[in-house]
Amino acid sequence: MNNKNYFIFAAAIALASCSVDEYMGENPEFTQTTKENIIGFGGGTGSMSRVTQNTGTTEQMLDKQFKVYGWKTVNSTSQKVFDNYSVWYKTDNTPSNPNGDWEYVGNLNDTPTTGVTLNKNQYIKYWDYSATDYRFVAGSPISAFTFNPTSGKDDIASATVTGLGGHITPNTGEESTAIQPDPVYIAQPKVITPNNHKNAVELQFTRLQTKVRVGIYETIKGYSISAIKFYKKGDSGLEEESTYANNVVLTSSGENFYGGTGVTANVTYDWDEDNDNANPFFKYEYNNAIPVKNWYGGEFASGIQAISSNESNVHYLYGTDTDMNDKGYFTVIPNNNNQAIIIKCDYTLTAEGTSGETINVTGATAAIPAAYCKWEPNKMYTYIFKISQETNGTTGTGADDPVGLYPITFDAVVTAETVSQQGTETIINTPSITTYQAGSVTTNGIEYNKVNKKIFVTVTDNSTGVDKELNQQDNTIGCLKVYNCGNSSLVTEADLQASGIKDTYKQITGDENISVSGTKATFTPQTAGYYAIQYCYEVKNTTPVYKYKVIEVKSSGN
Repeated sequence: MNNKNYFIFAAAIALASCSVDEYMGENPEFTQTTKENIIGFGGGTGSMSRVTQNTGTTEQMLDKQFKVYGWKTVNSTSQKVFDNYSVWYKTDNTPSNPNGDWEYVGNLNDTPTTGVTLNKNQYIKYWDYSATDYRFVAGSPISAFTFNPTSGKDDIASATVTGLGGHITPNTGEESTAIQPDPVYIAQPKVITPNNHKNAVELQFTRLQTKVRVGIYETIKGYSISAIKFYKKGDSGLEEESTYANNVVLTSSGENFYGGTGVTANVTYDWDEDNDNANPFFKYEYNNAIPVKNWYGGEFASGIQAISSNESNVHYLYGTDTDMNDKGYFTVIPNNNNQAIIIKCDYTLTAEGTSGETINVTGATAAIPAAYCKWEPNKMYTYIFKISQETNGTTGTGADDPVGLYPITFDAVVTAETVSQQGTETIINTPSITTYQAGSVTTNGIEYNKVNKKIFVTVTDNSTGVDKELNQQDNTIGCLKVYNCGNSSLVTEADLQASGIKDTYKQITGDENISVSGTKATFTPQTAGYYAIQYCYEVKNTTPVYKYKVIEVKSSGN
């Protein structure tokens, strides 16, 4: 991309990559019990937690204990079987634990393992083959779960979970203490039908917490970033300087971030009555966690010292904070964010060598597409931003000072297996959008100075160099559209990722103004102003993910 018409030392902040690293740990096969009519338990986390204080095998992650409530249905009536039973890890083989793993038989005041004291006698249970089905809910640690029976019945519709917590605001200073919420695991609700009675009850646990880290590096030759200041979202928009100016701030248009200590959640179980209980699941909402607009990452008090996303010094790439672990991750509370995440900052470039020259860049902004902003339980997210010579910030102070119009885009998604297994890695690169108009290449760069004259568009796969097939079918990979955004304000990639195409933008349609065929597209601007090219490069869980390019047509000439 030619950028001769902009300050060569201006800089932009671009989202270089984001990774979602799911904890994929052991999920053992559950063996048949030696006596088919005895109810026994098996437990798997299904995901290996590499960054919690509970690591290792399933029993270690669950602190060798969980609470279970189970009931059976006989003649359409629910009857409780396991009334808040404690279950603990025990290697001795017993009738209720023939495989030497999870035991539940014991006496009042027994302390079978650390953190477990039985509050009643717990007896061995047998399958009732006249039952239509059995249903189970479970959670760990035992002290964190209260199961709430439906009024007048023995079944469970919800649970109250305590002990949750997560980072939200900066935690710095020599006297600061790290937030260390205990891992809380919740089991997928389980339905056992008669043909499965002979097997152990397989409970699949998910950690109801998440890990997030945000890294920044710069690639401006001859300059280093000596100071950086981030902006937060306020009532008036993304223009309020953060109280913690040197801490990374992620913002969203809604109040989508949660944090704090001692947070409780209300978990509701959906037994999928209309689908023969085929896929029961749980959902949750927080009782006392206040949603906020801003989430704070590490502090960069000495500017940005990383020059690569592979920087080995964690604090160079991710900053510092007491809540951060040695890999740069913060424990956070999951969210259901369906808004783009924005990062906006000012920074100072200082020339290397003896001159000491400085350049101040203001308003550099990047956006993460909404499809990648939902922080799901039991996953780890990494966002990497790059500051380079291309810019959508400005180095001047006047209203007419030039800014870069290069799209700031989501560059890659990395999905990797846990380190305990043979690792695989998938890179999804965003494509490049190239535009050209006859006469647009000048000695000052690329300028679109003609209306009523075709602009050509191609989209290229950056990894292969091959042009992509284009179409105009909504929510389809390859869909390319063009919008006239008018002259009222400067439109950037970050704006579009955050707010989408506004109702005031006019889509260019019709054979006369736009043509899409194979790998080529053309459109003919009718008026001067800003035009947004939108390309769908992925559909993630039915949500289209877009790449944008914004160009300005400056003249009404022919």
